[in-house]
Amino acid sequence: MPFEQSYSTDCSFGNSSTEILGGSSFVLSDPEIGSIVIPFSFSWTRHIGLV
Repeated sequence: MPFEQSYSTDCSFGNSSTEILGGSSFVLSDPEIGSIVIPFSFSWTRHIGLV
C-alpha cells in the first residue's frame, strides 16, 4: 500500500512528547533509558537530484 501525502496544516510526521528528563542538565547512567524511538510507517525518498 503506497503512502499518500496529506496536504493539511498538520505535521506529516506526527508528534510525540517525553516525560521531563531533569532540570536544565542531567547525566544518564544508562544511555538506553534516554533513547527516543520515532517509528516511521513509510520510507524516505530514494531519488536524490543534484543541480
